[in-house]
Amino acid sequence: SAAADADGHVDIVAFDDGSEVPEALRDLPAPSVSRGGVEVLQQPLAHGRTLLLVYPPPDDMALRCLKEYRGETFIYVGEGRGGYNGDSAFFDLVESAWRVKQVVPLRPFAGGHEKLYLLKRRHAWIRGWLGR
Repeated sequence: SAAADADGHVDIVAFDDGSEVPEALRDLPAPSVSRGGVEVLQQPLAHGRTLLLVYPPPDDMALRCLKEYRGETFIYVGEGRGGYNGDSAFFDLVESAWRVKQVVPLRPFAGGHEKLYLLKRRHAWIRGWLGR
């Protein structure tokens, strides 16, 4: 996750649970990435930061992260619904609780459809007003 100061400097705190890293590489140092998963979103360190999910696996990891996240801004990099990243429950939550502020086209590898999505949280009164 990231937080920007008044001068525009960005403080990034990166976590990876290591589950997608090949066994032979798991013990290699990655000084800018700490070991951790969904549970880090409950820690005070995560408060006031932007959640960045990049190419989450096609299981419930992205959904679990988004359910734990309490911030207002979320950046998702990956394919849309029906693609390789996330599951349908993740996209259901994104569509009901978040609004897309910006979509940035990327240059994925051949056959890829990844984009960067900047999203802001919908508040409960807006979801009720929209019937979602």
